[in-house]
Amino acid sequence: MAVEKISISLDEDLLELAREAADAEDLSLSAWLAAAARDRARQLGLKRLVEEYEAEFGAFTPEERAEAQAWLDE
Repeated sequence: MAVEKISISLDEDLLELAREAADAEDLSLSAWLAAAARDRARQLGLKRLVEEYEAEFGAFTPEERAEAQAWLDE
């Protein structure tokens, strides 16, 4: 897999939180940020799938949402 080096800007507080989180998971800051970006991109993809489903079949009921949340919590 090719790796591209980039430059990003973070405010000092966020940078400190990211460094602490990376250290807690024994990851480099770059690896932790890459994982966070991957997780966020997946969340966006799932959100789009739900929106497409609801556009075609209607919104999930509160009961269906609670059932899905319970499944995720397991």
